[in-house]
Amino acid sequence: MTKKKRRVLTIAGVVGIMAALAIVVYAFTGRTTSADTLNTITTGRIAIELHESDGTNESVFSGNETHTGMSLTGVLPGKEYTKIVTVKNTATEDAWVRVKVEKVYVQGATAVTTLTVPTETRTYNAEKDEWDISEGTKQVSLNPDYIVLQNVDTTNWEYKDGYYYYRTKLTGGNTTPFVFDGVKIAEDMDSAYSGLSVRVNVTAEAVQYRNNTDYTTAWS
Repeated sequence: MTKKKRRVLTIAGVVGIMAALAIVVYAFTGRTTSADTLNTITTGRIAIELHESDGTNESVFSGNETHTGMSLTGVLPGKEYTKIVTVKNTATEDAWVRVKVEKVYVQGATAVTTLTVPTETRTYNAEKDEWDISEGTKQVSLNPDYIVLQNVDTTNWEYKDGYYYYRTKLTGGNTTPFVFDGVKIAEDMDSAYSGLSVRVNVTAEAVQYRNNTDYTTAWS
């Protein structure tokens, strides 16, 4: 049995839709998975950093701590924010890299996929010549498409099975082109979302290149 070395790095950008501050946190863990294959090796070292820039300042995430990231103020529907995400190979061994992006709505401290909204039903009462009004609530599914990634680089990254795969091996000491360079809150976001926050989770993973020469199969 051989082992395929992998590194996983996660950051999350939290944006209050009507609030004033975004917090970026990350967790870096080393993970090793086993596979009964003959085309993997266990020697060498794999290590990555996740880089985030607002166009002026850059934050680098590596290690096992929590950090405050760049601040985003006045978050409103239709507003765009620079968020340039890249991955650096800090080891000497070449690696394949992939990135997963998750768009999450948060209510308080809890991630939510639905929202309770008020409803109003009006029924015309011909006998009284007036409208009868009844109030209630209903559950609506939250739409992740309101959180729009800007300028996704589809030339260097292929989206497949929920991940963005870097098409080229990432050699030691080098950094990928950006996956995307911004986040936009859709202009037509419903006002019912105004009490929520938005979190963009970015997870970067790396696996050794040696004896895994196809980025589409290196992760199996």
